Amino acid sequence: MPSPKVSIIVPIYNSEKYIHQCIRSLLSQTLKDIEIILIDDGSSDQSGFICDFYHHTDKRIHVLHKQNSGYGDSVNRGIQLAHGDYIGIIESDDFIEPDMYEKLYKEASRNKTDITKCYFYLFNQYAKNQRKEYHYVSDFIQEPTSPFNVRDYPEILTYHSSIWAAIYKSSFIKKIKLQKTPRASYQDFPFVFEALLKANRISIVPEYLLYYRHEKEQLSSTIAPGKEVLFLLDHANYLINFMKKENLLDRYENEFFYHVTKCLHGYFITTSSEIKKQFYEELITFYRPFQGLFSFKYFDDHLKKFVYALWQEDKEFLFQINAPVSLYKKMLVKTLSSFIINKTKRKAFRKKLLKHM
Repeated sequence: MPSPKVSIIVPIYNSEKYIHQCIRSLLSQTLKDIEIILIDDGSSDQSGFICDFYHHTDKRIHVLHKQNSGYGDSVNRGIQLAHGDYIGIIESDDFIEPDMYEKLYKEASRNKTDITKCYFYLFNQYAKNQRKEYHYVSDFIQEPTSPFNVRDYPEILTYHSSIWAAIYKSSFIKKIKLQKTPRASYQDFPFVFEALLKANRISIVPEYLLYYRHEKEQLSSTIAPGKEVLFLLDHANYLINFMKKENLLDRYENEFFYHVTKCLHGYFITTSSEIKKQFYEELITFYRPFQGLFSFKYFDDHLKKFVYALWQEDKEFLFQINAPVSLYKKMLVKTLSSFIINKTKRKAFRKKLLKHM
């Protein structure tokens, strides 16, 4: 039996709210020669039952139920089970355009690439218009229109990891593993970074083909990231060791530190005060050996100040950095203050409420 053109891996954990939309978008693909591998990571809701339902409706769907072991292990298991010439990975709360895999496959097979990426929307079902994720770090840098590698275009390392907005040649990606850090944040970061560094040929389909659900922080805005953010430093150190071993750190240190700093800064300003204390100490330990050893080629002022404050151990400055107010918070405050008739008092109440949220 011939191999499918693309195997699509869907790691699933308690996703009953969104999984129907995800799977239906895969079944609606214009590229029909695909297999869909649903990895149920010990879900305690109805996700496993939903997986089995779809398995019985379409022979292209395969289901693996396993004990909970985390996103990384689920993706690794899926990759090993995949039979396709190319492999895609989709998160169970995202969904895609009907022609995504057809466009990616045509591009990848025509140019014989190891990795072919596309763009994506930051999807929020409560927003009128979906925000596009812009990759470019500079308006003066031209994104390649033909196959390339990191030596040709190191700026690809500054992009959002977006493991799911891509397909990978099966024989290439089966040699790379995700780190097994259950419940960790941004688990695809070291995997994608390593893959980009190892790939001989990369290409980009410059179209927005995936909807990356980005409303979780709005829906649970009072719940800050927990200890899972601390794994980010383990991931960063793993990549540093890998790049040193391959003699790549000196060549790509600017791209690496921009990528990891942007990520660490984002999590630092949104994490809880309790975790932030430990996070702060570990960030200092991480950045201290590299003081003055990398430039701020891609950094904006916010990221520069963040790193300088860590080098100077300026705890007072760092703990005053606040996360941007989410749309959900604004909507909630507006609703709670709507009963106040006096405009001045209503404005003061909203300001006070936002301050303490």
